[in-house]
Amino acid sequence: MSILRGAQRRGFVLLTVILVSALLVISALMFGGQLIAETHITKTDALFKNALSVAETGVNTTLSTIANPTNDTWARHLQDGTGSTGSPVSVASVHGTYSVDVTVVPGSVVSLGSNKYTGTIVVDSTGIEYPPSVAAASMATSTDYSARRRIQTRATAAWTYVPSYVIPGLPYIAPGTSHPEVPEVGYWATVESGVGYGVFTGGDFSTQGSAKEIQGDICAGGNASIKKNSVSGGKVYAHGSLTGSAPTGSRGGVPSVAFPVIDIPYYRSLFTAYINGTYPYNGTNAAYTNTSSSTAGGLANRALYKVDQLAALTSNVTIGGNTYKAIPSGNATAAMAYMTNSTASYFVSGDLHVNAQTSLTGTLVVDGTIFVNGGANILAGTKMPAIMATGDFVKNNGNATINGLVYTEGSFTGNGTADIVGALYARGTVNMSGSMSITYDASIDAIVTGSTWVVTTPYQPAVDGAKGQAATSDVTVPAVYQVDDVQRLDQSQRSWVEVAPGS
Repeated sequence: MSILRGAQRRGFVLLTVILVSALLVISALMFGGQLIAETHITKTDALFKNALSVAETGVNTTLSTIANPTNDTWARHLQDGTGSTGSPVSVASVHGTYSVDVTVVPGSVVSLGSNKYTGTIVVDSTGIEYPPSVAAASMATSTDYSARRRIQTRATAAWTYVPSYVIPGLPYIAPGTSHPEVPEVGYWATVESGVGYGVFTGGDFSTQGSAKEIQGDICAGGNASIKKNSVSGGKVYAHGSLTGSAPTGSRGGVPSVAFPVIDIPYYRSLFTAYINGTYPYNGTNAAYTNTSSSTAGGLANRALYKVDQLAALTSNVTIGGNTYKAIPSGNATAAMAYMTNSTASYFVSGDLHVNAQTSLTGTLVVDGTIFVNGGANILAGTKMPAIMATGDFVKNNGNATINGLVYTEGSFTGNGTADIVGALYARGTVNMSGSMSITYDASIDAIVTGSTWVVTTPYQPAVDGAKGQAATSDVTVPAVYQVDDVQRLDQSQRSWVEVAPGS
């Protein structure tokens, strides 16, 4: 009996062990399956997030490209009411590509007057994530992708379209690439300034003390405060309020006028060319002094104007990917002794202090703030600005005379006794006080505000009647297009579309 009872117990234990083992195996299989499923879901979610990121890159890059003011092609698309379809573009940070379709909403283009237009565009971007097995060079054509996401957004665009005209029989100048440096060969098409104001400011304008503006009109992008008898021979036009004692015919609340842009990189490049003796200082342009060391005349001029002594005070600076010759601010005082050439443009990197009885001839370009003190005398060359600054312009106490256009990307503050014979353009505010005066010189209307690398092409107009007979009316030539602004519009129109891999 004892032996039988012991055998029964052993059989029960064995059965229990088998059942427990089976449950453990089943639990392990279920856990493993759940882990595999969750891992797959996590991986798939990451793939879709990557594809979404690529699609977002496509939208943002496209809107940025369209908003580029120099993007003539996109401005044409907008004006014509057409869009564009982009080829697949690889994204370096993610193993994927995006492709973008842009359409202009029919009937959305509206004229704002003065060659300005606005319209609505739809940007549809598809982002694709590829497995590591697909090489980057093959992604543009491969269908073996891991995930796709497509997003769509709307934006409003504003642009300028200016028709151009030419007199039949005369050549016209077709725009080419913009200049990174003054070239050795080729042509510059100069953009005439149309400097028609004695003072032009993007912000507020005010006069105090005995300060005066004479002859020219004043255009203020903000408010204007005029002291009695401080403006003579011109009018004041302010986009904001006009207070004080302005001449008859002056007005406040006028439409905003865009601040004129002078091509500062062009004048920076001129200094590099002046030091190196390259175009237009290589003897091929009679308007500029020959400073080429490869010609006898250039060597003589380098000695006359002490160009090599000036070059010894310069260093190389890189701005916007381009390398320029520049006078460090610490060397500027010493360099002023060699600033005697009216055709030259002198580029100073950093703030500049012009002190005491300093005199210089030519164009002074300052990449920073300029402080003018004492009896400084600055004389611009023909059709050249006198002073250009990327920062503020501060005229402190003392008597100074500046002949030519003063142009600053910052604000202008004028104190003490000073005379500007030419014009003053400041993107910020202008505050004139003390005994300073600005007398508008109409001859600066011909100042070169910039330049474009161009190709001069003979224009063949349509003919009237017999072969060779020129048309008698003006003929339209390729128009000028420019995108002024692109902003996101109505985020509720943004849609998200998922496309499963392999579909």
